[in-house]
Amino acid sequence: VLASVSSMDTREGILKHLEKLSVARLRELCEKAHILGAKDDTSFMEVPETKAFLSEVFINSFEKRKSQRQEVSALPLYPSEDVLWDMNLVPELNYHGDEVLALPKLNLQFLTIYDYLLRNFNLFRLESTYEIREDIKNVVHRLKPRIAGNGDTVFTGWAKMAVPIKTFTITKVKKPNIGEIKPAQVAAEITVDLAPFQSRVRQDWEAIREHDVLFLLCVEAKYNLEEKVPKMKMSQRMNHVELGIKYVRGCEVKFVLDEEKSIIGERKKDGSVHEGVGDMRTYRVEMDTAQYQMDMTAVVEGADDVNQTFNLLVKRQAKENNFKAVLETIRNLMSGKFIIPEWLHDVFLGYGDPGSATYSKIPSPTWDLKFADSFLNFKHLQSCFPSQTLKLKGAKKSAMPGPPYKLTFLQQKADVAAKENAENAMEEEGANAKNKRGRKSKKNAAAKNGAEKKETIEVEPYTFEEPGPYPEDVPKRNDVRFTAKQVEAIRSGLNHGLTMIVGPPGTGKTDVAVQIMAELFHNEPKQRTLLVTHSNHALNDLFEKIMARDIDERYLLRCGRGEEELRTEKDFSKFGRVNYMLERRLTCLGEVARLAKSLGLPDDAAYTCETAAHFYLQYVLARWEVFMQQWNQFKKDGTKPPLPVSQWQLQQQQMEEEKKANEQNNIEEFDEDEEEKKKNDAKVAAASTPAVEDLSKKGFVEVFFPFNVFFSNAPNSVFTGNDNTDFEKAWGCWRHIKNLFKELEECRPFEILRNYKDRGNYLISKHAKVIAMTCTHAAIRRGEFVNLHLQYDNLIMEEAAQILEIETFIPMLLQEHDKEFGCRLKRVVLLGDHHQLPPIIKNMAFQKYSHMDQSLFARFIRLGTPHIQLDAQGRSRPSIAKLWNWRYKELGDLPHVKSLKHFKTANAGFSYEFQFINVGDYQGKGESSPMPYFYQNLAEAEYIVQVYMYMRLLGYPGQTISLLTTYNGQKALLEDIINQRCRNNPFYGPPARISTVDKYQGQQNDYVLLSLVRSRTAGHIRDVRRLVVAMSRARLGLYVFGRESLFKNCFELTPTFNVLLQRPTKLCLNVKELSSLTERKAKETGEVFEVKDMSHMGHIVGQMALRAQQNIAHRQWIEQQQAINEEKAKKDALIKLGLEKKKEFERMEREAEEAAKDEDEDDAEEGGDAADNGDEAAAETEEPSTAEAKQTETPAGASEMETEREKEEEDTKDKEASNEGMDVEETPDFSKMKYRELQAECKKRELPATGKKADLLERLQKHCGK
Repeated sequence: VLASVSSMDTREGILKHLEKLSVARLRELCEKAHILGAKDDTSFMEVPETKAFLSEVFINSFEKRKSQRQEVSALPLYPSEDVLWDMNLVPELNYHGDEVLALPKLNLQFLTIYDYLLRNFNLFRLESTYEIREDIKNVVHRLKPRIAGNGDTVFTGWAKMAVPIKTFTITKVKKPNIGEIKPAQVAAEITVDLAPFQSRVRQDWEAIREHDVLFLLCVEAKYNLEEKVPKMKMSQRMNHVELGIKYVRGCEVKFVLDEEKSIIGERKKDGSVHEGVGDMRTYRVEMDTAQYQMDMTAVVEGADDVNQTFNLLVKRQAKENNFKAVLETIRNLMSGKFIIPEWLHDVFLGYGDPGSATYSKIPSPTWDLKFADSFLNFKHLQSCFPSQTLKLKGAKKSAMPGPPYKLTFLQQKADVAAKENAENAMEEEGANAKNKRGRKSKKNAAAKNGAEKKETIEVEPYTFEEPGPYPEDVPKRNDVRFTAKQVEAIRSGLNHGLTMIVGPPGTGKTDVAVQIMAELFHNEPKQRTLLVTHSNHALNDLFEKIMARDIDERYLLRCGRGEEELRTEKDFSKFGRVNYMLERRLTCLGEVARLAKSLGLPDDAAYTCETAAHFYLQYVLARWEVFMQQWNQFKKDGTKPPLPVSQWQLQQQQMEEEKKANEQNNIEEFDEDEEEKKKNDAKVAAASTPAVEDLSKKGFVEVFFPFNVFFSNAPNSVFTGNDNTDFEKAWGCWRHIKNLFKELEECRPFEILRNYKDRGNYLISKHAKVIAMTCTHAAIRRGEFVNLHLQYDNLIMEEAAQILEIETFIPMLLQEHDKEFGCRLKRVVLLGDHHQLPPIIKNMAFQKYSHMDQSLFARFIRLGTPHIQLDAQGRSRPSIAKLWNWRYKELGDLPHVKSLKHFKTANAGFSYEFQFINVGDYQGKGESSPMPYFYQNLAEAEYIVQVYMYMRLLGYPGQTISLLTTYNGQKALLEDIINQRCRNNPFYGPPARISTVDKYQGQQNDYVLLSLVRSRTAGHIRDVRRLVVAMSRARLGLYVFGRESLFKNCFELTPTFNVLLQRPTKLCLNVKELSSLTERKAKETGEVFEVKDMSHMGHIVGQMALRAQQNIAHRQWIEQQQAINEEKAKKDALIKLGLEKKKEFERMEREAEEAAKDEDEDDAEEGGDAADNGDEAAAETEEPSTAEAKQTETPAGASEMETEREKEEEDTKDKEASNEGMDVEETPDFSKMKYRELQAECKKRELPATGKKADLLERLQKHCGK
């Protein structure tokens, strides 16, 4: 039979040929293929040689086996029930390291990069499987599945991380790609009801984003609703068989729909975000295609269809649910092509010289470095190089020039030259074997002499370029006084190669990283830098410090979800930076329009970035070149060109013509009044057209600089009249203009690209110079970055000792291999501390047996890679630092921790700045464990909360106090007690943070209260790395609560507890200090008051709280009394004022009555006289003039009042004349009325009715306008 070779490489193809053969023929074929020996060969065991057996033997020998790459590609990335419950693959937590396991290990060396990736892939997959298993078991246990009367499974419990499934449907299955058997895509829809959840939990479920991972479960309950579940231990109850977990599948979310089938979280046309409608939610997801193919194959073979059985949907915390993207990235790396830098390759694998990747041993080191602001002054520079000789260049030896400095490391330069010369000589004489030894010895002798020779550094001061005339042009400078070790680290980071910086707690690792970044930005402006950290908190801290430096914010980009936690109102996310660039484009174009107007040119140059670029070349640059020619001629022979009056006049003429044209066309350029326009035009004319006689008195630069008008709005005068100084100022102004058009050129792509996605992609791939992200984000988005052709030259990684090996390696591979230049990566700077906590691995088997908690940073240290250890801490008091600085060699203190007042002053209310407090059992009970590994200690928790309340009553701010513990169970207990007693109490409030030691690494606070929890065994605080972290978080006060008899006998903790136990183990207070302010020195204990135990502390706090309440009540009573007294005083004053007014009123009434009586008497007398005198007297009294009547009734000295009345009468007449035609009520003649009639008229018109008759008459006449 003739057949192709490919027909014999699969099981099906071989069986097709073998099934035609008889048993004897098949036996003969196996003998000829040397698979089986002859029948008479006694070395083989007697087995029944059936056709099935012989076929299987033949197939096993000739079937084509899959490669490791193919096997990895065929693996489902989501764990199924077969992997989850296989204890051989995923061991239980309680592994003690005394067994051999079938697991891969992470060693110091690896065969190849593929070997490294394969080991990490398998371990990362198994570790994530273990975490998923524990989460699923916990959720299902809380839901309490039971069998209903109809036989269905119902959930009688509740869990916020799970929801029952209403419907599950496979919606799309795409055909396989060429060469594959699994589908290209499997899409599905999951419908759930969120009505039972509260709003906060609903928001969590609706906040699920694209690429989040969910798990589909089939749960078949084992117990009926009425059946009592047997009591058993927690570990037994969490068994998946007892919980009824049958199938588990994973899926990736694409988007979430509401009841109206609208996408939740999608932006509408008005820019708002769509919120869900109704309670039903539909999740459109993608299933694992490899797992789906396996399930369908099983269905064909008679198994259940798993996709028809799902009844529960489970989600996990977002921070713990990124395993799928990381696994996919590792798998893509294994099947793709990538190249790590040649200088790093051997060191990474663990071969060759461990120091071969450092800057001193790479082929082309840099020995000339510019330090813009790393040194504050020349003395600081000298102190940073104590063992080197500084040779000053370009300045007097007696002078001490200020920064910046350019340093040339002459010895390094000479060593490199000598090495190159020696290598060239060896190549030329390589044929002579005898001379080879001599050359080698000479080379070694030269190297030895060079090493013994003291290094010389040439220092060349240089000046900063003159900034522009505006405040934003002035650069921000560093104010940190770096130590010699920090400067050494900065120097290494600026050179090419690998830099390892070991930073003990408080030694300024972040400041060093920021300074390296700032110096690289200015020394290598075309290079791009990638910043990576382990946590969002550390990344934001680093990023905020970079924002405060002299790095233009348009080059900064913060990727990932933690960007909203930045303490700034600015948006540094991808789309936030896009919006910023669009806003800057408009601002810059506005400046270009102003520049054009100042030159007397039309402002259409500011239409687009492209027109602005043409305007720059044709008008702006041309004018500057003319100015430079004039300046050079002037400096050469003192010749001045003609005064530029004609030019100014021409500009003004053009502006006047434009203004007239605009007026004719009714076009207003500004919304201002004509007067304001004239004023502004006059200002511009005054600034742009100096008088001829004034020009001759000014300096050359001040007169001939072509952009005087543009810079007329500077806050200060630009020029001084001194040509040399003014020329530097002119350069600064020109630099401002160049930067303006440079920024517009950078904005041009954002103008051309028409959608936010393309603009954001351009920002990442080309524009941003500093890109910050977490290592997890880098692992998740690696494929996107590669597709965007991201390029970067430098990698700076903070917290490198806390990052998994693979998560440290992936950020080095976010860019494709450059065909022209190879790998573009030039610098890798790793900052960390291997003496602190390593990456968190929850499964002890993977941690202890497989060494999965080994970071790349720690591996390099163990391999002997050269590193720089920072040697001075500036976080803690020197006395507190003694608790942990024994772990480091030669770790000192920075000067400020000994000189600043708050470091020298004692903690108010406490006798000591640190203390270990022995805590006994509470009600006969020490540690407890309601769940496996969920340790709690009620006595310590109560004691710590009482001390916290004591500090708050003294006046310590809550934001300066952190409560730490070594176990999550104790953390939960502390949170419960704080929530019940403090959170809503105005006396206390919550502390700054309640956390575990592991989660608090990298953070600090003034005061730390630490609970060690355990009372039977020391637990994982025996890990010295965790001890160092726990003891190094406090700056001013550290109070440790634990069991003295347990921890003092722990060998690993001896150096720390020897210091702690030198002081009393009962809490010592200074109860006479009643506030957080004290003048007591740190070494003074004051009057010591010992607290017996937690109950005693509670009694003290209770008394203080009672006194505080009494004080507040007393203050409130005093305030109330003061308010009452003030109110009474006001009333008394009003009463007194009222009495005085009453008396005054009564007096005026009496005077009025007396006046009225006198008036009546006078009238009576006048009446008698009139009767006697007859008609003549009557005629005289009928028509008296108004003036005469007033004279008779007005007291002496009323001539002024008469003049005022005459004026008022004239005004009244004018009013009457102006109001002709209007009906006016006729005014009575008040002069003929008696006193009582006048009073009645006043009351009628609500006028004062007191005083003499003349006063009443005057009021009425004024009121009526007479």
